[in-house]
Amino acid sequence: MKIIHTADLHLDSKLDANFADEPERKKQRREETLVAFTRLADYAAQNDVKVVIIAGDMFDTNSVINRVVNTVLNTIRKYPDIDFLYLRGNHDEKSIFVDAATKPENLKLFNKDEWTEYQYDNISIWGTESLADREKYASFVPDRSRFNIVTLHGQTGLHKKNNDKSDVIALNSFKNLGLDYIALGHIHSFIKEKLDDRCDYCYAGCLEGRGFDECGVKGFCLLDINGDKYTNEFIPFAKREFHYVEVDITDTIYQDDIADLIREKIKDIPAKDMILVDLVGYHTVETEINIPFFTELLGGSYFLFKIKCHSKPLINVEDYKGNISLKGEFLDLVEGSDLSDEDKKKVMLLGIQALSGVKVGELSI
Repeated sequence: MKIIHTADLHLDSKLDANFADEPERKKQRREETLVAFTRLADYAAQNDVKVVIIAGDMFDTNSVINRVVNTVLNTIRKYPDIDFLYLRGNHDEKSIFVDAATKPENLKLFNKDEWTEYQYDNISIWGTESLADREKYASFVPDRSRFNIVTLHGQTGLHKKNNDKSDVIALNSFKNLGLDYIALGHIHSFIKEKLDDRCDYCYAGCLEGRGFDECGVKGFCLLDINGDKYTNEFIPFAKREFHYVEVDITDTIYQDDIADLIREKIKDIPAKDMILVDLVGYHTVETEINIPFFTELLGGSYFLFKIKCHSKPLINVEDYKGNISLKGEFLDLVEGSDLSDEDKKKVMLLGIQALSGVKVGELSI
């Protein structure tokens, strides 16, 4: 039997972070994210998939426009022979699907307060929304003779980003329980690891990236189960990808040369994709960092093209000492003062910053 494992669709996301100044692109990208779900359902039907597991965060918020909800429901109704098993995540925990009178019969939910099991031949698919209650783990006793899948939404200890334990999955609690696969949501990149000799745990990632913090290939997992054996193939599925590209401009002066460096770095990226170029390294006050020029010259053929600069200004104070200039006179004045060598260095740096017209604190010596 074939099963799709997906998660973190975040439908109806506002996309303001990266598309705030691109209203038409934002509108198009929101529609592409919604269409991704309909394409997923079509793929399932065309490839004899019997179950689609959605491991949380189908929607981005609890307030979703009716058109998006209706599209999801009608897509599910279109394929009554496919079960859509939906575990609510932290972004859609109050989803209207819980009480929807028009909920399709093949849209099945997992219980928040106890383990829910759905059986298909020798396969059991389990899930629960509650992660903080550790008694839930102790009460879970699957039949080892069956192929057992557990569906959860949260972060494991290995991928934990903060001290909040409400969404942390105690993976070790599932070791050696007779599980075969743990279908996870919450992390937006594909991750697959072994839990024990029998069980794999896997984040499918998101179907479509929404920003430059979600770069790389996006898609879903396709499980093909035969008895107690299975294969798990990651299927790239996103219409577009986000790319973060660092370009080191150290020792480069002219804007044409910087443009050549950028062009070389992005030459293999498809025009349909989205690029964020980050200028890094060090530059002098003479370096021609002209972001509007680079954007106009290089960005026109891409769906979204942005540039930012994290290059650090570099000034050698020695280059200005003794010069007949305001900077030279300033450095000579500081050099002849009664300040300690350490304080002289700090004052010189701050003065050169101010006289060079760059933000105080950004320069390096």
